[in-house]
Amino acid sequence: MRIPFTKMHGLGNDFILIDCRDESYCTAKFDMSLMADRRLGIGCDQILILGQPKSQEASASYKVFNSDGSRAEQCGNGLRCVVQYLKLQGEIETSTIVEVDNELIDATVSENSLVTVRMLPPDFSPTSIALEVARQDKHYNQEISGKQLAFGAVSMGNPHAVIKIDSINEVSISELGAAMQASGIFSNGVNVGFMEVVSDTCIYLRVYERGVGETPACGTGACAAAVVGILWGDLAPGKIDVILPGGHLDIEWNGELGSEIYMTGPAQFVFEGVIAL
Repeated sequence: MRIPFTKMHGLGNDFILIDCRDESYCTAKFDMSLMADRRLGIGCDQILILGQPKSQEASASYKVFNSDGSRAEQCGNGLRCVVQYLKLQGEIETSTIVEVDNELIDATVSENSLVTVRMLPPDFSPTSIALEVARQDKHYNQEISGKQLAFGAVSMGNPHAVIKIDSINEVSISELGAAMQASGIFSNGVNVGFMEVVSDTCIYLRVYERGVGETPACGTGACAAAVVGILWGDLAPGKIDVILPGGHLDIEWNGELGSEIYMTGPAQFVFEGVIAL
């Protein structure tokens, strides 16, 4: 079986995109982990599968799979890449609606390859994050590697824990991220963000993603860190410059519960190819 694909990335967070809207090969089950393997396959952080949307308003629907083959509910950088792909295919001009898990998300593309998407409102309820705690709070505590760590938790369509630290360069991201995921406090796993506050409008961020490990950038992680920082009073409502290892994302949230978040960042084409499975 030969499957065409498009390789794309958002700030180094890279994706294999497979357009399954009209192709018969998409009835087969793909070996996601083989495709994502950087030695034996194409190599990527996540795989994006495009499908026909249920809503007539949407240009496409998509599903996200991690490099280990597990399903991810949402991916901010991947979402921008889907929109940029539709633009490159000539299917949209400057704006579109994309469907993910029955939710409709607005997006616009500018001439400099920047994509702005209107993310869903953050959800702080423990049930939405599969967080095993007695009640909702702004701060939670968990013993990780022999230390008590305070963190915030929010769903951006997928679960996130945000930990505020003094310096992102003096923390073992892989060790603490893996330990938080293995702690069992999040019954469905969690993406772990490590946030260093630079000012009330700027943060440094590194993210250890569920099913992948640390990535150069995480769009939903940037949204999660911004809203938790605003909720804690460390950041001012409005536009936040999130600096990740792969580059900058602009996140905008007014601080009001139930209001949407706007994320702006690049989405770039890398190459096209065919993989034989």
